[in-house]
Amino acid sequence: FVTAWGELAKAHAADGGARLAVLSESFCSPTLARLASELRTRFPKLQWATYDAVSDENRLAGLRQAAGRDVDLMLRLDRAAVILCLDADPLLTDPETIRHARGFADGRRAGAAGGAMNRLYAVEGVYSLTGAMADHRLRLESRRIPAFLAALAARLGATSTSSGQATASPAGDLPGVEGRWIDAVAKDLQANRGKGLIVAGERQPPAVHAAVCALNTHLGNTGKTVSY
Repeated sequence: FVTAWGELAKAHAADGGARLAVLSESFCSPTLARLASELRTRFPKLQWATYDAVSDENRLAGLRQAAGRDVDLMLRLDRAAVILCLDADPLLTDPETIRHARGFADGRRAGAAGGAMNRLYAVEGVYSLTGAMADHRLRLESRRIPAFLAALAARLGATSTSSGQATASPAGDLPGVEGRWIDAVAKDLQANRGKGLIVAGERQPPAVHAAVCALNTHLGNTGKTVSY
C-alpha cells in the first residue's frame, strides 16, 4: 500500500489534490486532526468528508427543540442515584465513555462503603454493555421507545412530547409491557428527584431527546445530574 500511495501522491500533487477525496467517520482524536491538517497542507484542493450511519444529529436537534438554541448535554452519572437508559449505551458507545464509566463505578462503590448503591434501568432492543450492567433490563424494540416514554411520563404526571405516534394509552399502559415495570421505574425516579437521570440513545428521533430533556427538568435533575 505504501508503495502504491507513493505513486498516487505524485499524481495528486500535480493538481493539488483536486481529484482526491477522503471519507472518514467523525473523530475527536488530536492525532488524526493533525494528520488531516498535514494532508490538507500537502493537497490544498483535497476534499475531506465525514459520515456516520448513526450520529449525534438527532440528539442535537432534540436539544435545540427543547432549549430553543444549540446546546449539548453533559451527563453526571457520579451524581445519579437512579439511571434510566432508553436505547442508550453511555458505558460503551458514548464519546464520554471513560468519564461515564468512572462515574457509574463511583455509584456502585458507594454501596460497598455503606452508602446507597446506584440503580440502573435499561430499556433497549439490542443487548449493550450498559444493559449487561443494568439492575433491571427491559427488552423493547427501538421503535417503541417513544411509547414507553409516553407511558412513563403519564405516571410521573408530566406531558410527554416524545412522538405524535406514541401508542401508550391515556392511562399510561403499553401493550406487551408489564405495567408494574414502568410503575417501579416511575416510583424510583419520583423518590429520587434531583438525583435521577434519564438518557436517550442516538438512534432515537429528536422528539424523544426533547421529551427526555423536559422529563429530566420535570424531575429536578437538570443542573444536577445533567447540564446543557
